[in-house]
Amino acid sequence: MLRRIGLRPAGGWAWISALVETLGGLSLALGLLTPLAAGMLIANLLMAIITVDWKNGFRNADRGFKIPSHWSAGLLRSGWSGLEFTQSV
Repeated sequence: MLRRIGLRPAGGWAWISALVETLGGLSLALGLLTPLAAGMLIANLLMAIITVDWKNGFRNADRGFKIPSHWSAGLLRSGWSGLEFTQSV
């Protein structure tokens, strides 16, 4: 897949992407280094938007970048202010 979209060496980028997604996801889930984890995941999503989804436009029905951009916005909010768990009264 990565070779088809022009990323070389494909194996290296696949490992980097898998490592970013795994460590970033675990870090967010555990609340450790949240800004760094969010930044890594945003960079990964931006790479996907630029290399795969951008040419299809915004609409999700056309395999566009709507969903990845929404995930990026959520990660930006989480990274900016941290994950806060509060209880409403």
